[in-house]
Amino acid sequence: MAADISDAAFGYEEPTITTLLNQTGFLLILNIINVCLDKLLYCGLVETVIQQLGYIGLIMLVYEGNLNCMNYSKTNIGRVQR
Repeated sequence: MAADISDAAFGYEEPTITTLLNQTGFLLILNIINVCLDKLLYCGLVETVIQQLGYIGLIMLVYEGNLNCMNYSKTNIGRVQR
């Protein structure tokens, strides 16, 4: 049985050096751009506003789900489940 499991599993293939260099370079460039923008344009206020809008959006999603649940229960009040 152990042989069946090992045959069915995928073997790990190491990524090539070009793949590693491309992904590392991409992350390095993103980090450099982040540092430059943080130094040039301090975005503390903008980040706070975006975070607050996200919280409001989550609250609205929960409220909408509650309304849908209430509407569903109102439509099924008179029905008998068999």
